[in-house]
Order: sequence, then structure tokens, then C-alpha cells
Amino acid sequence: MRIEIALAREEVFSGGVLEGVVTVTGPIGYSGPLRYWIELEVFQRSLVAQEPEAAAAAGPWIDLAASMAGDVADLPDRSGARQTVPFRIPIPFDAPVSDRGTRLSLR
Repeated sequence: MRIEIALAREEVFSGGVLEGVVTVTGPIGYSGPLRYWIELEVFQRSLVAQEPEAAAAAGPWIDLAASMAGDVADLPDRSGARQTVPFRIPIPFDAPVSDRGTRLSLR
């Protein structure tokens, strides 16, 4: 089984929405719901520009509090079918988000 994440845009700023798709490609050894969790890391460029001391204390990377979890209800079967599931994640504060920090873990 292969899992891929693709973002609609490379960067999204505060007030925007991170959009993309999760693609699951079979074959797999079971069927049923798959729990996936997408976590994003946000680079603090804006914080560095606005409050250098606070940024230095916090370190160069922070975790975005708004992670996204969802169910892929119909997994591909053993035939190797593909399923693509869209996602939308609001960005709650003023910081750029890059796909370089995107991680996917399966639960």
C-alpha cells in the first residue's frame, strides 16, 4: 500500500486554507476504514520578523495546532485500485506553511 499527500499550493498564509488530497494506492492486506492523521510544521518567518527574541526562544519550527484527522472509508482492495480523498485545513495564525513540513502517520 502506498500513501501520498499532495498540496494544492506550496504555501498558505493566515486566513487561508491548506488544501490537497491524500491518495491511497493498493494492494493492501485488509479492507475497511483507515485512520490517517496529517500534521504540519510551520516555519516562523513572520514571528522572526516581528519578535526576534521570542522566535529565538521558541526555536525555528513549531507544530501547527490544527492538525487534521479523517477516515478513508473505502480502502482500495487487493486489486491495486486507487482512492483520492480531499482535505481542507484552516490556517489559524500568520505563518507560512510549506509541504516540506508535512508528515502523514497512519493510525
